[in-house]
Amino acid sequence: MGRRRKEQDPEEKPKINSSKDAFDLLKGDFMDLPHEEFWVLLLNRANRVVKKKELAKAEFLVP
Repeated sequence: MGRRRKEQDPEEKPKINSSKDAFDLLKGDFMDLPHEEFWVLLLNRANRVVKKKELAKAEFLVP
């Protein structure tokens, strides 16, 4: 089983070199949301995304 896993192509992890790279990676997740969210991108030493993590979500009441 480990050998089969090793033979599979690993999913390409995006590299973050600038704030625009981070924006481009996350903009699809944030489009058309009716609330505000705060996320962090966890990167390895090569600036490749390891994980996206939601930290907070705030919903606003409109009078």
